[in-house]
Amino acid sequence: MDAVERDDLDAGVLSMTRAHEAGFTLVEVMIAVVILSIVVLSVPRVGLDFTRTVSSSRVRNEANAVANAWISRCRAEPNYAALDSSVAGKCRGTVTNLGTFAFTRTTTVAKDSLLSGVADSLNDYKRITVVVSGGGMVTPVTRTVTIARF
Repeated sequence: MDAVERDDLDAGVLSMTRAHEAGFTLVEVMIAVVILSIVVLSVPRVGLDFTRTVSSSRVRNEANAVANAWISRCRAEPNYAALDSSVAGKCRGTVTNLGTFAFTRTTTVAKDSLLSGVADSLNDYKRITVVVSGGGMVTPVTRTVTIARF
């Protein structure tokens, strides 16, 4: 055989081999389907987790706003002696159904004996703690502030 015939023969064998190898095997297609299924099925789960996180953040943000607003209100109380009064509208007590998520706000006012008399004998200190719970929160929001009468 001369060189021209050998090249033609090799080209025919090569093209015949390539014709049998064209496309994907059944195993490759099945692996691709499994990977695609895993990706497609995980997308709704990620979306659900994202929605749950955003909802939880909204509830916590509103609970923080309720607690911070009440701390500000207690700080602004002009009558220092009335801070620990249980009269409606004063700082101490429990209030329910607050905000969009129906929170419960519990406020305690206690004389801060750690600061009174030790740090400054001229001032009377009160520790105000606001706890906002409910609204589906696992852990309540707590804010504490110490106020001094001068």
